[in-house]
Amino acid sequence: MSDWDVRFDLAAHSIAILFISIFLSSLASTMILSLSPESGNVLVFLLSKEILTVLCYVGPLLLLYKVSSPLIHHNLGVTSEGLHKRSLVGIALGPVIAALWLASFILQWGKLPTYSLNLDFPTEFYRVSFSNVSIMEYFLFESLNQLLVAAGEEMLFRGFLQSNFEEAFGGTRGYFLTALLFALMHFMTPTYTIYQILLETFVGGLIVGYLFYRTKSLAGPIAAHYTGNLIERVLVVLLAFQ
Repeated sequence: MSDWDVRFDLAAHSIAILFISIFLSSLASTMILSLSPESGNVLVFLLSKEILTVLCYVGPLLLLYKVSSPLIHHNLGVTSEGLHKRSLVGIALGPVIAALWLASFILQWGKLPTYSLNLDFPTEFYRVSFSNVSIMEYFLFESLNQLLVAAGEEMLFRGFLQSNFEEAFGGTRGYFLTALLFALMHFMTPTYTIYQILLETFVGGLIVGYLFYRTKSLAGPIAAHYTGNLIERVLVVLLAFQ
């Protein structure tokens, strides 16, 4: 096989694994949400759903790593080198990710949000009832939930896909294509607007992708992703656009 054939094969198989992981996670999420928990158990229920979703994300990767597949001949960005420094850089970039999210809603509504401390949660949130959930329970849930989201997505998209794309297409093109795919995958999320996809997921994906491109470590991307998402969940309670 020519060098181009080898690189194309690596990219094609990586995309196939990406779709398998996303399909498994979507299937698991749909099956669990169909169980309709009682409101008192909703937070444990949702955390269980997210844990299973993350396992579907990273399960195929860990299996490939275990069998020494040529698709994974790197460490998926899991390294302790420079952990604290890279995590702090990621945390510092978290507000930038949150600002992109906020900008997407400003563009959507055509106006600035107003302060409106909303302690009455919507009837439906994450597609299940959030009645009888206190503000402290909500933030505790989100602090764990968003960590699972960030870790799972960053291992799949940056640790696996971007590593292989950089090898197949070169560093700059690899991380750009990964950010593009990361944004396109969010079209499957009904609640995402085009502004969120362009700003939060694509531009935000470029930011966290650049962190991985420079460090080859997931510490910065996970920290940025997690911090940005957590700030967003706080702003959901504090701000209103309508």
